Amino acid sequence: MIEGTPQLHANAWKVSSACVAPVNLPIIDPCEMNQHNVFYASQCEVLMGSVFAPCHGYISPNIFQQQCRYQACRCGSSCLCTALAHYAYLCSKHGVNVDFGSHVSECGLVCLGGMLYHSCVSSCGRDCRALSSTETCDPNDCAEGCGCPAGSYHDDVRQRCVQLSHCHCYSMGGVSQPGEVTFSASGPCLCRNGKMECVPEEKEEDSVEVGECPEGKVYHSCTEQRGGVACAPTCRNLMLNLTCPPNTPCVPGCVCPPGLVMHHSECYYPENCPCAWLGLEYLPGENVETPCYKCVCHRGYFNCSYSPCPAVCTVYSDRHYHTFDGLEYDYHSDCQVYLLKSLGETEVSIVAQNKDCYESGIVCMKILVVHVGLTKIYFTDNSGNPSPSSVVGRGSEFELWKAGYYTVVHFSSQDLTILWDRKTTVHIRAGPRWKGLLSGLCGNFDSVTVNDMTTSSHMEVNNAQTFGDSWSLGQCESDHVVERPCEGDLGRQPYAKRECALLYSDVFAPCHNVVDVAWFYRNCLTDTCNCNRGGDCECFSYDCEYYNQELGDGPFSLRETGAAAAPGLLFNFMITAGLQKDKTSRVPVVSLESAERPNYFLVVSGRSRLQLEQWSRGPEFNRRATFIQHQGLFLPGHTSFELVSQPGAFLILTRTAARAQRYDTSEGFKASSSFTLEESSFVIPYRMMCEWRYQSCASPCVHTCSDPDATRCHFLPLVEGCFPRCPKNMVLDEVTRRCVYIEDCVSLPPTPTPFAYYNRACHHSTDHASINNSSCSSHYYCFAHSHSHNPIRDDHSQHYHDNPSPNYGNHRGHYTHHHGGYYSPHDSYSSSPHYSYVFHSNLHNRYHAIAIIPKLPPTTAATTSPTSVPETTLETTTTPQTTPADTTIAIETTSPTEPSTVVMTTTAPLPTTIELTTEPITTEIIPSPETSPVTEEATTTHPFLLPTTPCSPPYSYRIDDCAELICFNGDLLLHNSSLHCRSNTTQPQCSLVGMPLLINTDPCCPQWQCPCRCTVMSDLRVITFDGNNVALYDNGSYILVNLPRETIIGTVEKCPTSQSVNSIRRTSPTGGTSGLCFKKLNITTSSYRIIINRLDRTVTVNYRPARLPFSRHALYVEDTGSMYLIHTPGGVSVQWYHSTGIMVLQYIATHNASVPTRGLCCCNGNPEDDLRLPNGTVVREVGDMVLFLQAWRVHTTDETEHTRRVGDNCTIGDCSNCLSMLHQRAFMPCHSKVSPEQFCDIMWAGDLHYKDHQCDFLAAYVAVCYTHQVCISWRRHNFCPLRCPAGKEYQPCVSTCASRTCVNREYYEETTCSFIREECVCRGGTILHRADSPYCVTEDRCVCTDNEGNPRAPGEEWNGSARGCCLYRCMENGSVVAVEPDCHSVPTPLCEREGEYVLDVLEEGACCPKKICECNMTICDSDAPPCDNGNRLVIGYSALSCCPEYRCECDPMACPPVSAPNCREDQFLVEVRGSRSCCYSYLCVCESCIEPIPTCSHGEILAVDLNTTNSCCPQYHCVCDVNLCPESSVTCAPGLTLVQTAVPGHCCPRHHCECQCGDSSLPICQVGEVSVEVSDGSPNCGCPQHTCQKDEVCLFQGVTVLGPGQSLVQYFEGELCYTVHCLHQRDPDSGFYAMEITSVNCTQKCGPHQVYATSSDPHVCCGSCKNVSCTFTNENGTTELFAAGSSWVENCTRYDCMETAVGAVILASGVVCPPFNDTECIQNGGVVQSYVDGCCRTCKEDGKTCKRVAIRTTIRKDDCRSNAPVTVYSCDGKCPSATIFNFNINSHARFCKCCRESGLQTRSVTLYCSRNATVVDYNFQEPLDCSCQWN
Repeated sequence: MIEGTPQLHANAWKVSSACVAPVNLPIIDPCEMNQHNVFYASQCEVLMGSVFAPCHGYISPNIFQQQCRYQACRCGSSCLCTALAHYAYLCSKHGVNVDFGSHVSECGLVCLGGMLYHSCVSSCGRDCRALSSTETCDPNDCAEGCGCPAGSYHDDVRQRCVQLSHCHCYSMGGVSQPGEVTFSASGPCLCRNGKMECVPEEKEEDSVEVGECPEGKVYHSCTEQRGGVACAPTCRNLMLNLTCPPNTPCVPGCVCPPGLVMHHSECYYPENCPCAWLGLEYLPGENVETPCYKCVCHRGYFNCSYSPCPAVCTVYSDRHYHTFDGLEYDYHSDCQVYLLKSLGETEVSIVAQNKDCYESGIVCMKILVVHVGLTKIYFTDNSGNPSPSSVVGRGSEFELWKAGYYTVVHFSSQDLTILWDRKTTVHIRAGPRWKGLLSGLCGNFDSVTVNDMTTSSHMEVNNAQTFGDSWSLGQCESDHVVERPCEGDLGRQPYAKRECALLYSDVFAPCHNVVDVAWFYRNCLTDTCNCNRGGDCECFSYDCEYYNQELGDGPFSLRETGAAAAPGLLFNFMITAGLQKDKTSRVPVVSLESAERPNYFLVVSGRSRLQLEQWSRGPEFNRRATFIQHQGLFLPGHTSFELVSQPGAFLILTRTAARAQRYDTSEGFKASSSFTLEESSFVIPYRMMCEWRYQSCASPCVHTCSDPDATRCHFLPLVEGCFPRCPKNMVLDEVTRRCVYIEDCVSLPPTPTPFAYYNRACHHSTDHASINNSSCSSHYYCFAHSHSHNPIRDDHSQHYHDNPSPNYGNHRGHYTHHHGGYYSPHDSYSSSPHYSYVFHSNLHNRYHAIAIIPKLPPTTAATTSPTSVPETTLETTTTPQTTPADTTIAIETTSPTEPSTVVMTTTAPLPTTIELTTEPITTEIIPSPETSPVTEEATTTHPFLLPTTPCSPPYSYRIDDCAELICFNGDLLLHNSSLHCRSNTTQPQCSLVGMPLLINTDPCCPQWQCPCRCTVMSDLRVITFDGNNVALYDNGSYILVNLPRETIIGTVEKCPTSQSVNSIRRTSPTGGTSGLCFKKLNITTSSYRIIINRLDRTVTVNYRPARLPFSRHALYVEDTGSMYLIHTPGGVSVQWYHSTGIMVLQYIATHNASVPTRGLCCCNGNPEDDLRLPNGTVVREVGDMVLFLQAWRVHTTDETEHTRRVGDNCTIGDCSNCLSMLHQRAFMPCHSKVSPEQFCDIMWAGDLHYKDHQCDFLAAYVAVCYTHQVCISWRRHNFCPLRCPAGKEYQPCVSTCASRTCVNREYYEETTCSFIREECVCRGGTILHRADSPYCVTEDRCVCTDNEGNPRAPGEEWNGSARGCCLYRCMENGSVVAVEPDCHSVPTPLCEREGEYVLDVLEEGACCPKKICECNMTICDSDAPPCDNGNRLVIGYSALSCCPEYRCECDPMACPPVSAPNCREDQFLVEVRGSRSCCYSYLCVCESCIEPIPTCSHGEILAVDLNTTNSCCPQYHCVCDVNLCPESSVTCAPGLTLVQTAVPGHCCPRHHCECQCGDSSLPICQVGEVSVEVSDGSPNCGCPQHTCQKDEVCLFQGVTVLGPGQSLVQYFEGELCYTVHCLHQRDPDSGFYAMEITSVNCTQKCGPHQVYATSSDPHVCCGSCKNVSCTFTNENGTTELFAAGSSWVENCTRYDCMETAVGAVILASGVVCPPFNDTECIQNGGVVQSYVDGCCRTCKEDGKTCKRVAIRTTIRKDDCRSNAPVTVYSCDGKCPSATIFNFNINSHARFCKCCRESGLQTRSVTLYCSRNATVVDYNFQEPLDCSCQWN
């Protein structure tokens, strides 16, 4: 079992029962007890400083600093130096050598007492104290320090080096001098050579000490040398199976008898020992189950079986972490870090970031990003609700609960649960499937703690800060040292210790044995001391009374002044905060809610009618249900209620009516509208029970409208929070947070889900959940963030999923949100937009009121009313009776012309009860004859109405934040605060410096001033802080801003001229152009020098590359992807845009009042002296502008000067071209902010560059307009285009500060920047790879980054080396692994040319060889063909072959002469040449034949005359072949035969039919039938006719024929055997002979060793029993069964059960034994043994051979003996001997071997002599090994 605390764990391994260790003692700071050592403790701060800084990256110094402080306070300087040396020693193990002695004077190394300095000295066994200890150490482990010379030891008593004989002895009893004899319980002890040598005292048997012991125990007097109470076995150490160590002193006392063990001073049998776990005891056999173990108590310890179980990682405050495997550490950072990241196929990660909520350094919550599969959930505020940008992906559905103070996210498919307290505490529960598959700050979940600090690069480190920084997102780096705030703030220490001491009090006592309180106590001190300077200041002091106050005050009854309420009209209500908020109102705004039916409010309908309606969302209902509560408005001590929806109208209540009436001055009105609030006399159980209470550990499930049975979230753990108490018949409405009847639950109209559902084939979203089936698959739909924010409720819970047919009324599936008792004060129901997974309402935070009214059933009313209805009276009358009766309610409407009456009939179950349902009372207006039809509706009124008569103070009505109506001297006066401001409230025109700044917070009297804003254009034009401007036209470094303690320098260098907006063009001496731009920015402060290179996108801090964001000492630099954002300690804020190169510097107003700036950007409020030189001289002439620029230029050797400004203006120059450009329509929106005339006069007229480059001029004008937040879209593809890099596109008026990148895509939120700008942005569907990267990539390529900064997609492989082969692959989880090149996929070319082969060629930088086709002449066929007949050999080459082509060409000159032949008469002579011959030859050719070839008829073939075969024209004739004649088509009738006859002159015969009788007329008969001849009256050619008749046989089953008298057997059916017998008479039915069928039952009872076998004889019906095993009858008459193949012996007869054809049979045979001599066996030392069941005997020799044996004995020599039995080794065993006749010597030769030693060793044993109490060493020899050797 795993114990809960270190103390309990250590006690479980305690050996001695005499040692009692305290448990859960409070941690007492030793510095509080030893104030005189506090100085030494302060020296421990050196561990956190620069002396040990090189080691901080390897070993975190925080815990060592705390240990050093504690040790130094305990024992002063010596412990201080020891603690420092220990940390330095550990650092040396990592190769970091720290010389701290020169920095800490108390630890200066001075060797005293004879010790010598060594750079590497070991203390192992070099002091006297170590001689008495049995602990082992490594002598090779050394450190720098002082040590004694060889042969001497350091004595702590003398504080010097001494010889061995002068060493003091250190034992448990104290310190003894050399030679001193002390007495112990076991006898006298002598201090010799640093060791205590004790001799047990010899006692007479009569003098044995006997002590008195309680019953069941015996006294141990230590007569033996060890044992006693210290070594007594207990139930706790029984499992350890320990023996008492030799050096343990014997303590006499009462112990348990042998066989029993001690437990709580009682003796137990070991089987009855209880088990201990977490401070509790369990009886034997009792089971203990945990999620991981199932254990049973046995003999004092648990026998456990392990099962896979989940683990929990806890993160709380701003720095405390507890991993899955139990590692506790502190890591402090403001960066986004991975709490958890998966290593398997499923992509899971949880990212957290500390949030500074109040800009004071105080961390009040953590921002969470939960990423599981395709689901991404963002928690960005403390409401506990996911951000609308969350995405739900298929396969990663989740459920969401509000559990007390916690928000719970549960992924059931992934077995992952996150509990977040909406502040700084996060609990992550991972199921066993994740074991070994996780990483991050929560560890790797492999049940091993020591490797939890594994970085993202798979390195194990010891520094928590280094470990944490490796799991940060983006570029984040923190200090290796985390300060401990309590040690730096001594004034806050007492308060922190007093408050945190509660953890050690009895309040938390039940938890002390379960969880180690020490870690939490230290964390409590850190958090409490750190609260006033940052950190987590939340102490979880929640007040549930906040919820109870929302329920309102009451219940109250309204009573009119001087009148009693009508018996049937009792208004019992709760006064709640007004549903419609008016923060400017100086009087209370309230609503009136039913006391008995919560969720029902008194509202005004129309102008004067009042009714009760169920709460609904919307400003209209809030307005109608809100009243202004006036105290003493008309009568002192009375309350009046004015309608918010109708200012000037008041609620009046009489004995018969309740209505709204406009104010008048009559006394009757004042009396009827003034009420006294009286506590209701009704006892309302709901109001007594419904309240919110704090519970520290409660089930998160309560009965709610969505979960009435409270069963949906039972699997969640118990949590802390405020929980409601509702009566049994009521549930909690999550919308209004009231206990309501189930039928009164608020049902709100459905809205689409607030999340986007994502799948890989669907990447769009539509507003209001409109479904676009054109691009989405049938299983997915894309949902956008809805702008309609009404929640959805079904019968149980909130579910959101992607369904082909969305049913918003009852969502089931992927995303589930539960509200079963999970509430927070932050779930206030305001009118602000909210999302459908949270039940919001438009009720105010203070809205908690619930009122009770008489119950009313559903009612309808008919009203007769004129068009104008100024007043309405509600009147009710009831009939008292016990059964339901009709109740008549009359609504009287009064008008100036004619009253009307409304009659409303209801049925009430009680005499005085009116029941109201969820449907509001409706009124139908029936017009009178004098009026026209009208439907009464809510009308919109003016915010205020002036009464027709003077007002009565006090009365006021606030119109807006600045205007208010006040009743003064009876008249209403309008007071407007904005008309009485002391200063000018109009915004100044700041022209070139941009929009003015608001410098106060008064909304009525705002104060503005022009900012200190300096703009550096892309063409190097500088607009100063005070609105002046200068222009640069030369490279070099210029001081832009100079403050007393910081300087900002801009460097102008050459840059690419292709980017026109990034540079200016200047004609070079060679006739070309060169580009100049601001390339670098140098920011120098007192501590840092930062150089920013915009084009190279690099930043260096103190000449070292730095990762952004960089933040130190109020200096902040960040690359947002769109710009550099810079904030300096001096108050200068810089925005430097990447795309355009424009730089905007702003001097923050809080700083610029006291310190003016100098440089090119000068800010002192006076534009006239902007051009001030460093010496204070002001340049006023344009001709001196070069002097001004050179004065603020950093010294350089380049003396070349250029100018681009002349002294022109629009008065003396021509600005018409400039004005015509700026008066284009695109620039008109900015004319009111920046006058074109002024801009042309200042910028155009005096600048030569602008006249040649008009696009730069227009870009400068637009840049100034952008500082006024004026959007101008002016660039076109053919007009001043902004050239964007590949993958980007131009976009004007960009307002966001940061770009979405691969790093921040999980948590990116658009933030509006100070100014808009034009920029090159990533094209649609792509984002920036990194903030400092130029690449725009799709999100799937965000996974990996190679060593050159290029993005890589999962599965992508690349070569990381330019010349070699270093192949890497990007994995799905973002890791980059090295892979071997797969060269199998390299295509092999098809080498089709002859003589070609495939050759591997390895190119530089390639991983796989390239296969090419090369010619190889050696594989060509080199044999040239022979050329004859006049041909000659010619060699050629072709592009289609590598081999030479040989061919023979004709050479006529080489042909031999040929003579012409003699031809026949029918031939003629021709000269020819063959296809392969070069020479001509002669050939006789036949002439053409003129005789035709004859045509043959049927049956004839063409033949040639053999005498003419050699002629050119042979003679042909036709020859007859009968076989070629066609078949006859004549068909003959039965009895006729086809006959053929020859026809003269024809080759083929003629066919005709003739009579001929044969067998052709015989029919085919069936089985059992025969063919018989029948007579026919009309014979056919006289041939006989035949037919089939049934034979005289029996036909069985249509296939078997039996003759009369024959039988057929073995026709089985089950156990019956049938016999079929053929009779001699016919069966008239079948026509065959009849059959007789008989059956026989073949069932036989076979023996247990038999089975039934059917008969194989076809004439035998039944079978017989066949043996399958053998039966054997023993001598005693019993029968045994033996399986076939088995054998046994009985009376020395062997029996075998054999398998035969007839079954199993027994074969018997006698047992034959070999000859045996009993006497010879015994003489040889053997033992006679029998076998084969005693029938035979054999001799078995003793196997005891020669070997080394141990004998335990006590060595005695005279009066000396060993202190304990000693194990002595000797040789024992048998060896062989023989006598063999030797024919050479004609005699017997005898051989004999003895058991002897094989090597000896000398052993020394200490003997204790009782005569003179001395110790002597006794030496003897013992064998090392034994074997049989010749004697």
